[in-house]
Amino acid sequence: MVRIGDKYRQLLDSAGLTAVEIHVSEWNMNLTMANEGPHHQASMENAAFTGAALIYLQDSKVSRTFYYRGDSTIMGLFDFNGGYRKKAYTYKATGLMLATPKRLPVTGSDTLGFAVMAGKSVDDNSIHVLISNYEIPTKFRNMKNRQGPGFYYRQNISYRNNFAYNLIVKNLPWGKAEFSVKRYRLSDTDDFTLIEESAQTGGMFILEKPLQPPALELIVLKRR
Repeated sequence: MVRIGDKYRQLLDSAGLTAVEIHVSEWNMNLTMANEGPHHQASMENAAFTGAALIYLQDSKVSRTFYYRGDSTIMGLFDFNGGYRKKAYTYKATGLMLATPKRLPVTGSDTLGFAVMAGKSVDDNSIHVLISNYEIPTKFRNMKNRQGPGFYYRQNISYRNNFAYNLIVKNLPWGKAEFSVKRYRLSDTDDFTLIEESAQTGGMFILEKPLQPPALELIVLKRR
């Protein structure tokens, strides 16, 4: 969506339509209704893909997107009983970034599925860091023979060093005051679970942890 949005932005601008917004009326990882495997709508692969896409879209030329779907259907965020699917937790985690609307510059993100976004609160007392780690399953990569005429061939994608993160947050806005650290993880075994909580001090925060794809993590720093 990001690459296509860039191309449409160029097309619209070249026609003098610089004020016209780009909207994506429907999107999902895929259209399959399978009940198992990485394409399953309740899979962690779907949740990690959704998280990476939402992060990438924040800095794209696309003004609005509408996820298909937000209800409790086969392709929805929720199951038929109203329970959260993995990707519903992705939206919950992303929504919590609204509590820290002042975007912070980040490095280490790529364009292949390892996506990072960070922000701080208006009162400078909280910092949220969202990391989504998606990797195309091996058997679904570079499948040119399955793409018909008129389609762009899938890029040759190879993943390197995407099984962990080394987070460094410099110049904490509260100086060297004490602050709390909470880590929430979404994975095959965790449903956006609080997996670690601690108290720290100092003007810099460093955290190195494994995060094997597919997975998502929200790190919350808050001044005490």
